[in-house]
Amino acid sequence: MMCGCSVAVQPPGFGLWRRACSSCGDREGNIYVADIHNLCIRKITPAGVVTTIAGKPGPAGAGLIDGNASDARFDLPYGITIDSHGNLYVADYGNNAIRKISFE
Repeated sequence: MMCGCSVAVQPPGFGLWRRACSSCGDREGNIYVADIHNLCIRKITPAGVVTTIAGKPGPAGAGLIDGNASDARFDLPYGITIDSHGNLYVADYGNNAIRKISFE
């Protein structure tokens, strides 16, 4: 597992990250990042491909909405970790909640 904090990272062709402040990695070498001010969770593959796996950039206070990747909403996803089964757990600071992301 890896952890870290950065402010603005801009991969080529992807756009501006807004305070990516927590990350973790899985057994396949993917890195998952809580992009706090974009209100979403990003995945970076070993090849450097970046995708949004949950949430959607938008205004803060978007609420606590569970659902598939395009429907889920966070409010300041601050921390992220992964368990031995590959489930992600996100500390959704603005909603005072721990959120689970599973890949099924």
